[in-house]
Amino acid sequence: NQHELRLVGRGLDANTGIDDFYPPNWAHTLRNWKYLKAIIDANEEIFNELKPILQRIQKQNTIVVMTTNAGHASLLMNFVCASRAKGIYLGNLLV
Repeated sequence: NQHELRLVGRGLDANTGIDDFYPPNWAHTLRNWKYLKAIIDANEEIFNELKPILQRIQKQNTIVVMTTNAGHASLLMNFVCASRAKGIYLGNLLV
């Protein structure tokens, strides 16, 4: 069937068609848990640092939180520019 769905891997190489994505192994998982624990342990300190910022930018008790990485910075900039061009308020956006 020409409309049948097929699996496409996250790491599919456009030139070879080979799926180069390998899921994390146990060592990766343990290392990342260590990083996550550091963030969780610092939660109160982070909240105390963010609280005055959040109080300042909230509008009608609402804050929009977005996360991104450097690889998507251009998409974030496009979002901000397009929103401003359409007059969409971004004063309560936290990235």
